[in-house]
Amino acid sequence: MKSMLVAVFTGLLSAQAGIPAEVPAKQLVIPTSRGFVKLSAEQTESYLQVQNYIHERLQEVDAVKPGLAYSALLKHFTADGGLSSPPPHRFVNILCPYIKIDVTFQGEQELRPYSEIPLDAEVAEVSKPYFEQPALD
Repeated sequence: MKSMLVAVFTGLLSAQAGIPAEVPAKQLVIPTSRGFVKLSAEQTESYLQVQNYIHERLQEVDAVKPGLAYSALLKHFTADGGLSSPPPHRFVNILCPYIKIDVTFQGEQELRPYSEIPLDAEVAEVSKPYFEQPALD
């Protein structure tokens, strides 16, 4: 609050004098279980960018619901590396390979292990998202 008042006051004085004002960079203070962590302006900017980015990726996860077609799932996810036999299939977010979900499709009992998933197959179940290192095999 104090820094906001300083910025407003500095802006008013500068406007009256015809001098461009430099508004102090915003800083975050994050509560922890043992006090607070004060982030520098650079850390604050990075922190907010990462939070927004992860939030957008988790919205993509939330869009995966029962009834969604496999082709729609592939807009934001791809099969994770390594062997994946049905069910469930492990998928990784394209823009953040650390976010993964496990998906089972309707009628998978009829599929043979390792058979290709039809593009019109519908999601039957989806796990909660989890974080894991990308599989590189």
